[in-house]
Amino acid sequence: MIESAGLSRPPISLLIASEDRSGLHDALAGLSDEEKAAALSGLPVSDRRHFFKLIPPDECAVLFSELDGAVLAGLVSDFPSDEIADVLGSLPEERRGDVLGRFPEPLRRRVRRLLTYGKDTAGGIMSGDFIAFPDAATVGEVIEGLRKIAPEQERAFYVYVVDAQQKLQGVLSMRDLVLRPSETPLRQILRAQIVTVAPETDQEEVARIFQKHRLLALPVVDGQRALLGVITAEDVAGVIQQEAMEDVLKLSGLPSGEGSIHTPFSLAIKKRLPWLALNLLLDCAAVSVVAYYQGTIQAIVAVAVLLPIISDMGGNMGLQNLSLIVRGLATGEVNLKDFGKIAWRQSLLGLTMGLFLGLQVALLAYLWQGKPLLGAVAGLAMFFNIAVAALIGAALPLVLKAVRLDPAIATGPVMTTMTDFFGFFVTLWLTSRFLPYL
Repeated sequence: MIESAGLSRPPISLLIASEDRSGLHDALAGLSDEEKAAALSGLPVSDRRHFFKLIPPDECAVLFSELDGAVLAGLVSDFPSDEIADVLGSLPEERRGDVLGRFPEPLRRRVRRLLTYGKDTAGGIMSGDFIAFPDAATVGEVIEGLRKIAPEQERAFYVYVVDAQQKLQGVLSMRDLVLRPSETPLRQILRAQIVTVAPETDQEEVARIFQKHRLLALPVVDGQRALLGVITAEDVAGVIQQEAMEDVLKLSGLPSGEGSIHTPFSLAIKKRLPWLALNLLLDCAAVSVVAYYQGTIQAIVAVAVLLPIISDMGGNMGLQNLSLIVRGLATGEVNLKDFGKIAWRQSLLGLTMGLFLGLQVALLAYLWQGKPLLGAVAGLAMFFNIAVAALIGAALPLVLKAVRLDPAIATGPVMTTMTDFFGFFVTLWLTSRFLPYL
């Protein structure tokens, strides 16, 4: 607890229980490495595991950059192997090797194998801690074996059955074992039809498989069906939360990798500055339309007031559609084969919304300036901009998905620039065409 490190309350255990990330960061930031080790080593295993799940990897690397390898190994050595890999994955390569060398050989081998997979793949989130028995074993032998290992095994949802080469043959639930005579061989009662994934499978696809089949656990196998590890529903819950947070950050214009207010200053600059610089260039492209038609704006100053209204409404419409499509792609509700149907439906929706909003802005512009033709121009510009923005917002994430890019990056610079550019252009072009009559 924090008291053991000489600090005032609340203790770290309460900060962890309340998931107070800011409080944890502040509590540990002022401690020496020895005090950090003392504060964490006295916590129960469950609290330590929760702590490392709460702290983002970049913060973890900074907080424990100087902590002795043996001390850090002691803090995580009783974690499941996949959680150990998550912690070590945030460390520089040389520090990772130092901590790995402190583990017993079997654990070291499991963690090292997990670290070879991408962190966003099935192999990266699986655990090497699972229960497997040879297919020649009997029900009685399995039950006796479970009595010995289950108290320390948190992932005892299923018993996996393997052959002499450790290839997955099938699975058994606890109910299957309880209802069978003790002398029954596993190969006679195993369920051979079992859903599996390869270690390279993306974690979002893993989450969709869990939701589709309502699984508690999912085995990960290689090309020869050798059982490599198991992913649990708890692991997938963390993935869903992580993916949702990343998509929200991207839809808010924040790049991937900056997921906390406590992200190190240099990393925040490195992540944000390129995107903001790109946004500046794209904004220049959008406002170049305004520069081209500056004579029109000087002749009809009122159009300068209408420009941000029309472009902003188009941006709102586009972002609404984009958010729905990105969410649909993430949950599997939307597929690329639905492109035509989605484009038609959202285009029709955009035309309808554009009609009503166009009439509204036309009336407001007329009442403001007393010029019916100016109202008509504003209404037509709003109609076209809303209709086009609706189509762009629906189509852009599908196009990005088709070329294997993250659909969530369609927001910010890309989406805003496209809707601003078209909004400015259609408003000023229509105004310039009718300028002699305005």
